[in-house]
Amino acid sequence: MICDDASLQPRLPQIFLGNEHIFAKRVVDATQPGLAKNILLWRRKSAWVNKRTMVEVVQALATALGPELAARRVMFLLDSCSVHMGTGFLRACTARGILVHYVPAKLTWLLQPLDTHAFSKFKVVIGCAYRHEIMKHGQCELAAMLRIVAGAVRKVLQGVRWSYAFDANGFGKGQTEVRQAILDVLDRESAVGASSQLPTYAQFTSIFPRRAALPLADLLSFHRQRERVAAEVPVPDGAENLEPLPPKPNPEHKPWHGRLRSSSSLCLQEDTKTTGAKPAAASAAASSGGASASSGGGGLVVRPPYVERLFIPLVRPRAPQSRKRKTGDL
Repeated sequence: MICDDASLQPRLPQIFLGNEHIFAKRVVDATQPGLAKNILLWRRKSAWVNKRTMVEVVQALATALGPELAARRVMFLLDSCSVHMGTGFLRACTARGILVHYVPAKLTWLLQPLDTHAFSKFKVVIGCAYRHEIMKHGQCELAAMLRIVAGAVRKVLQGVRWSYAFDANGFGKGQTEVRQAILDVLDRESAVGASSQLPTYAQFTSIFPRRAALPLADLLSFHRQRERVAAEVPVPDGAENLEPLPPKPNPEHKPWHGRLRSSSSLCLQEDTKTTGAKPAAASAAASSGGASASSGGGGLVVRPPYVERLFIPLVRPRAPQSRKRKTGDL
């Protein structure tokens, strides 16, 4: 993990995840005491990150930040992998006041600060130390490899101020310091500041992979909780006598229906406009499959207008069975 605050960078947890076969327990137990406190060695059945692992990552981050978590606005910047959209992970972030922000699908290589600025330096330091270990001892044991990666964490991840990486990728300073590579991909001469208005439903869904099932209620739970807290704040004396400012009309901006609530009715309205379906048929379609209850809560998993295409189950094609090649096949 990296952040744009150099004072908090040494406290961020750096997690080494390995399976039980590679991460021998005796080696991990002997190596962990010699590492920094923010470097965690996790032995799991699999080295692949799953939804439960992401919940543990949130817990480790909250423990590392401690009181700073309540005193600062913390935003988790992730790619749009399905593991990062688990309901348990999103609810764990909401419970701790952590905002989740997703890099649009297929743009991680361009916008994720780790991919654009950190990984190349990180791998160079690890590669040099690894080759030095091989030349010195002829091999590199697991304990030595863990110390090498821990040293790279100390030198690169904690030894560099990463605020410039976030600003260059458009995540700071009002997008005024976006790097030229991004402008070239967008075919623009200058960056355009992100609007503070709520995006349209089509803009929101375009961030994620086309076939992803979006747990919309959990994705927006942080904002809904903030609205609920704001509503509980008492109104100061004399504020009821002030006239509210009239809203500025913006006919081009069409936010999704209900804003932070269910958007299924907007989907039905869009389908009626585009296909000319009757309202009765649209309501019947909504009652049959427009939205389904999410597990563990009363929220809704909203299906966008392209519902049939979005919710096609992802099934891996079966590999063809091998057979002995005959002479006639040639």
